[in-house]
Amino acid sequence: MRKSLFFAVIALMMAMLGVCLTACGSNGDEEPGDGSTDSKLNGTWVATAKDDASTGTFTFEFKGNNVSYTEKWSEPGYDDDIETYKGTFVAEDGLLTMHLERTDYPDSFDCVFKYSVSGKSLVLTSVGDNYFADDGDTKTFTKR
Repeated sequence: MRKSLFFAVIALMMAMLGVCLTACGSNGDEEPGDGSTDSKLNGTWVATAKDDASTGTFTFEFKGNNVSYTEKWSEPGYDDDIETYKGTFVAEDGLLTMHLERTDYPDSFDCVFKYSVSGKSLVLTSVGDNYFADDGDTKTFTKR
């Protein structure tokens, strides 16, 4: 009798453990690809470009699920042309999806990039045409 009671208590404890583990929420340790944000993106990423006499600086800053983007074009003898955006992003299964809103007037858009992070390099390849790039355009950013 005691042996069967022991096994019944063990079975009940295992069932309760299963319910507890199933009921618990996420602990924030998810790996990219399961709906979480890729922590390797956190930080400030910068790329530059040259267009005739102008120099462009492109900066993404990722923090949590928030993103900000600044595009600055400088040309000697002219005031800098600066656009800033704020929004949210999801990084999942190698795709970076952002919703950005311009900070100085009402304008917003969504964009999708394939991305990879290796050390201090972030490579973005546009998926479809978007505000920043044509389909397939690639740009490499360096972590600051």
